[in-house]
Amino acid sequence: MRATTRGDRDLRERNASAWLLPRDDRRFDRGLIDRMRTYRDSDEVDLLIVGCGAGGGTLAQRMARAGWSVVVLEAGPFWDPDADWVSDEAGAHDLYWNEPRIVSGADPVPMGANNSGRGVGGSMTHFAGYAPRFHPSDFHTLTADGVGADWPITYRDLKPCYERLERELPVAGQYWPWGDPHAYPHPPHPVGGNGEVFLRGAAA
Repeated sequence: MRATTRGDRDLRERNASAWLLPRDDRRFDRGLIDRMRTYRDSDEVDLLIVGCGAGGGTLAQRMARAGWSVVVLEAGPFWDPDADWVSDEAGAHDLYWNEPRIVSGADPVPMGANNSGRGVGGSMTHFAGYAPRFHPSDFHTLTADGVGADWPITYRDLKPCYERLERELPVAGQYWPWGDPHAYPHPPHPVGGNGEVFLRGAAA
């Protein structure tokens, strides 16, 4: 892999296909997949990413916007929200990745199966747009509680990144009153019938 300096024209062309989310209220852009840049097996690119989940997909987008040539290898399909999304867990079974996997390293540990998601978006295909921030105290657990290790950065360092990503994903949720109180760009999802029962019980 190599990092290169691109000409202005090439950079503009790459950026045109790197903004994956519509800027207005349009629905999923079905032509996106057809317009996405492809490469031959013999082409040299700047960056190869394995897995197009929350981390890999975001990294690919950022680097493509910066003008890098990026290829992402993903085991699952490119889901179409208009055709593939369903409103119940049983119907969403096809979105899950239930195959056993192991933790890599010198002493691999089997993790078994879980519904982490398979396809472009990874587990974000069924996370319902809910992504709470870390509490400010999570960044210094050693100092505060004597456990773990302190992060080399603070919540304040990450706050602008949280805000930017919450707008872009986008993230939905109720006003968050704990730690650093904040709102989310989108209102919370409607509560289902069983959730209403739990909500009333918690409020009693």
